[in-house]
Amino acid sequence: MGAVGGAPDCSNFVVPLPEGWVRSNITSTSQVIGIEGGVPWLPFPQSGNTGLIITDNEKYHAIGFDTPSEPWGVTSYLFIWQEAQQFGAVDLSNVYISITSCPGDFRLPPPGQTAPADDPTFARGCRNIRSFPGFPQDMVTSKIDYVVSEEPSSEEVCRLAPGRKYYINFIRANAADGEIGPPSSEATCKNPEQTSCGVQMRYF
Repeated sequence: MGAVGGAPDCSNFVVPLPEGWVRSNITSTSQVIGIEGGVPWLPFPQSGNTGLIITDNEKYHAIGFDTPSEPWGVTSYLFIWQEAQQFGAVDLSNVYISITSCPGDFRLPPPGQTAPADDPTFARGCRNIRSFPGFPQDMVTSKIDYVVSEEPSSEEVCRLAPGRKYYINFIRANAADGEIGPPSSEATCKNPEQTSCGVQMRYF
């Protein structure tokens, strides 16, 4: 496994999803509906407004964004989300989000892992599933802490290198059980009659 131009060779890292999952045609933040004034979600990181991350039952998103050209220092920031108030809500325990170098990367790193040099976002800090002291199993969170930095990602913080492309990967699946099943077993909305639902997300 190796890196190409400082970024990983994604053919080495992305594990195919079970049959039935299809990547959506939402590939950038400019295609995401913003709930404030109906404007598109602003490019990362000039945001603060909220984007509706909504998918059909068999779809997942891999939404690309670019980091600023300079590191930000040590202060961490947040990707944070809640149930969508428009277009249908999803139970947050059935949402898996990862911030990764490769589109559609839903792998689950082992607890405590610092990302390896050739796979810089492969750590729990870049996923919304964590191990917490006193709990016997992984827990789902509704946030990912991040900073723009050349340091490797860790259990707690997703460190995104300056001047790179990354992806917000969103799938309506419960990955806390260690695997993602086919859409028929995963992609349910709170209202079972709906086939499209999701979350509203901010980054700041």
